[in-house]
Amino acid sequence: MKSGGKREVVGILAGAHPAHLKIFKEIATKVLLVLGPWRPGRNFSNPHKFLKYLLVALKLGILYRPRAILVEGISPSAVITPIIRFFSPETKVVSLFAEDGLLKILQSPNRFKSKLLKIVLKNIDGVIAIGKMIAGQVEQLFPNVKIFPMYPTLDEKRLEEFKNLSYNPDAMSLIQIGGGDYKYKGIDITLNLLSYLPAINPDLELIVLGYNPSELNVKTSERVKLPGKVNNISEYLRLACLMVHPGRGDAFPVATLESMVAGVPVMVSELTGTKELILEVDNRLVRKLDLKDLKEGLSWFFSLPQDEKIALSQKCRSVVLHFINEKLPQANQKSLRELREFLGI
Repeated sequence: MKSGGKREVVGILAGAHPAHLKIFKEIATKVLLVLGPWRPGRNFSNPHKFLKYLLVALKLGILYRPRAILVEGISPSAVITPIIRFFSPETKVVSLFAEDGLLKILQSPNRFKSKLLKIVLKNIDGVIAIGKMIAGQVEQLFPNVKIFPMYPTLDEKRLEEFKNLSYNPDAMSLIQIGGGDYKYKGIDITLNLLSYLPAINPDLELIVLGYNPSELNVKTSERVKLPGKVNNISEYLRLACLMVHPGRGDAFPVATLESMVAGVPVMVSELTGTKELILEVDNRLVRKLDLKDLKEGLSWFFSLPQDEKIALSQKCRSVVLHFINEKLPQANQKSLRELREFLGI
């Protein structure tokens, strides 16, 4: 990179999630994949990541000094922001948050790490917040920071496939679709629900996609199936009566939206960002992050007559398709327009 990039906006992606990359490409004149292309489940040591963030921040702050930088993630922002502030104070820093780090700060505000992150991150100029839940957390922690709420876009080809699925209210399978950090997705909580299933209905089984048995340290049985990472997700959604997703701060899981498109009702925790859509379907589908409350939710759902399950299925499709076709593009276009004005581009 050459120095003097005052009109440049540089996007710095650590996780390089495809949805985040798409957002950055709408704004940035140059995008840097600091840790390489996105791959689910990839791992780097913390010192390796810190060194990468440090080097890119020094290069941008000392040599390049762009008009603005966009940074994906809390940890990269915490490393990069103070360096940019010191070497290039005129550069605006806008972070994209779509993770559970803000929730952890709110839940444990007295931890040293939480205090340090609050001090460092208050110096960012703006936040692209993925979903209302993350936007609310940013507002609580950093009331003076400009917030640009946005949503991840979905794969149109997959959506068309899911739209054509028929819902079976008599199906006896629960499903959860994950990948990456299983605790973030609440997979461990879902697996703990297994012991309650026989009392709810002796025929109930659980299907978990995205993990092999060794990754979760569980064995497959008649009650639980773990096919791993699959390409034919629609075949498994066809078997499901209900999706469960008791996330721990999961910002806006696309799998829950795809399930709704397929007509499979979704039950989430109150710490899962897509609750904002599911509350429009039925507030009983949003549960506390508590095994007892989740069990009560399952008991309620599987006691419903066939016609009420079908009604929930239809409402899920209606709500999510309205969101995808109208609310999502409108919200994203509005935030992109405001972000461009904010950055002066």
